[in-house]
Amino acid sequence: MATATTTRPVSGVVTQLLRNFSPIHANGRFANHMPHALVALDRLGASSARIKEWAEGYAKRAPQKELPPSEHRVNRANWLSFRGKQEAYPDLLEFFQKETERLGDSRKVVREYLPQLVEGEAGQALHGIILLGYCSQIGEPWLISSGLAYLTYCYMSLGKLGELGANDSRTGKGSSISVSATDQGEQASSADSKSESKSDGESSFVASPLSPHLESAGSIEFKMPLNEHKLLRVLDIVRADDELPAFPKEADGFTTRMRWIGSDAKMRARLARYDLPMAALAATVRHSSSFKEDSHAVTVDELSTLVIKTALEVYAQTGCQDFFLLHGVTAAEALRQSLKFAFGDDSAASVDMQLTSLAAMWRTLVAAFCARGRPKFDDSFKKESKQPDWETDWDDIIKKATTKTEDAHRIKLAYVCHAMAAEQREREWREDPLWSLAARSTLAQSEWQR
Repeated sequence: MATATTTRPVSGVVTQLLRNFSPIHANGRFANHMPHALVALDRLGASSARIKEWAEGYAKRAPQKELPPSEHRVNRANWLSFRGKQEAYPDLLEFFQKETERLGDSRKVVREYLPQLVEGEAGQALHGIILLGYCSQIGEPWLISSGLAYLTYCYMSLGKLGELGANDSRTGKGSSISVSATDQGEQASSADSKSESKSDGESSFVASPLSPHLESAGSIEFKMPLNEHKLLRVLDIVRADDELPAFPKEADGFTTRMRWIGSDAKMRARLARYDLPMAALAATVRHSSSFKEDSHAVTVDELSTLVIKTALEVYAQTGCQDFFLLHGVTAAEALRQSLKFAFGDDSAASVDMQLTSLAAMWRTLVAAFCARGRPKFDDSFKKESKQPDWETDWDDIIKKATTKTEDAHRIKLAYVCHAMAAEQREREWREDPLWSLAARSTLAQSEWQR
């Protein structure tokens, strides 16, 4: 059985099929999913013939837009003003191609520009960061330029994140209202917010929101070490928050609701209280072997995996049918790939960027949860779960993903789950049944909830 991996180079057939790629469909509204599905099929072990067959069928079902020539409007001095301007993709593509020539390395281009784009990943149902993540896995410079251009094109901020390290974020100093993630009814002042030992062996950190002007909204108290169950509990609190503003009647779809969240100051301020505890996370990141004795020490990649798994829990516990919650899973994994591509070293700047990016992704996932009506969770599907048989269970899932569906989203979700399960098996000699349960359930569905 082929094992999906996010590190093996993709085959040449994928790059050949993407030579004339444009990320925008002919109708001008939807994102071109060709790179996503081709990478997923390739790494799930599909044959070259099947990859070509899928690409030809997709191109007929969803032809890409013929782009006008660049008007040469974007340069290093003004490019920020083009974020979110959806008539400027050709100009943005030309700009990032020239920046690649100037810097001589696509990784350097991503390192320079992604920090100013990651706060805007919520636009266009998260497709900007998804595309960059898959282009990063392919690694071709012209595709990296396309990914950056499309992320800029899609840009929609949910509120500015403060820079990691500002306002004593490394130490967690500052004051904010604390709401325990384990007991919603408890509130306490955190004027001397510092970690303290708990009887259950956990540490509790109270961190001010990243954005200084939102401090008055308060923040959630997260217990360390984090896990997906604690993050799900935070979403339970979001669901019960009766102070979140109601969506106006005209915001009746996911994209319009996300756009409304980004434009409504009261909504943004309220959601900021659920931001990840950056001070605590920065303090627990393991940079070297000297941190191995600390039971709370984690790598940034482990935190990234946690965010992906939490997004998958949300998707799975709402029935594996929500089209937009699925995008939270694939976007979180795509962000991880983008960060590995350009910020994979252990430098302080790279760690800060990765943590800030995870904070932005978590805020996006919380907003997406709200935009989908704050659905209730149901984990009853796990009751009959068992440790998957790596050969039998996954062989069946991979066969269905590579030969029985034309839906790029189902193929992509199966790929992400299989790759993450493979990584967990390599680390722990076991895998969470959630990975295969979500993949199998997704492939068994015939209709999406939109």
